[in-house]
Amino acid sequence: MRKLLVVGFVAALAAAPVSAQETIANPAIDADRVAALTQKISDLEEQLAAAKEFVGTRKTEVVELSDKIKNADADTQRIIDDLKALVEEFKTGSEIQLAVEGSMQDVKGYIDKFRAGTAAQQAAAASLQESLGSMEETDAKRNDLVGKALSEIRRLEANKEDLVALRIAGAFGEMAKIYDQMVAEFEATVNQTIEVSDSIESMTQLPVQ
Repeated sequence: MRKLLVVGFVAALAAAPVSAQETIANPAIDADRVAALTQKISDLEEQLAAAKEFVGTRKTEVVELSDKIKNADADTQRIIDDLKALVEEFKTGSEIQLAVEGSMQDVKGYIDKFRAGTAAQQAAAASLQESLGSMEETDAKRNDLVGKALSEIRRLEANKEDLVALRIAGAFGEMAKIYDQMVAEFEATVNQTIEVSDSIESMTQLPVQ
């Protein structure tokens, strides 16, 4: 069926001029040449499908990168703000820290109480003592990390413009690579289309001598 359609298409083209140059119909169209043209058209269809899929996928990435460039300053500030918010959760006097501190004080009282109790209570006291030691070490680490985080926040704020510049440079560099790939795929499709058109013209028309 495809060959019949192509033959009809070729015959239609042969009946009309395809360029400013005066031409005549080519009488030497045979089945092999029609088959070759059919294959070229089939290859072009596959190339178009692949190009559409490729460009469609990369289009989303290009738009996302464009937004990343546009919002670089706000996104960088968000990093700083998120770190500040995290510090608030762990600083001395925060809800988490107060809850942990209160429980550690309560546990100290339970340890003293359970040490003089039954064998089970004494075992619980020993377990609580071990957990308390671990909690105290963790809390000391928390306090040290809060200090480090505050220092890093100050450094991030001081270097914010550098961070923004690097984010923009990275996003635009990635966009440049993707855009080059998209245009290359477009170029390949256009060139293949030209090849099909040239093949049709060369097969169906002969210049007048």
